[in-house]
Amino acid sequence: MDVLCLLRAHALICFLALVLHRILRLKLKRAESEFSPTRALAELRGIQRHSVTLGTVVHEGLSTIAPQQKALYEQLKFTLPS
Repeated sequence: MDVLCLLRAHALICFLALVLHRILRLKLKRAESEFSPTRALAELRGIQRHSVTLGTVVHEGLSTIAPQQKALYEQLKFTLPS
């Protein structure tokens, strides 16, 4: 890959991140949430999905979703992970 291609890819990723950040900010504002996009992402980052394969058996689990995380999902009208 040449440098110009890498620069274009980097610029595209930065642009997409900016668009997603602004969409999240708009959704939070419409929901009259006290969260900023940065704080909302930090709060939701605590939700983790785990998958462990032992032989041919797969065990999956989800961390406990805190009430504040659940409230954020509801404000943003997102489906809770299961």
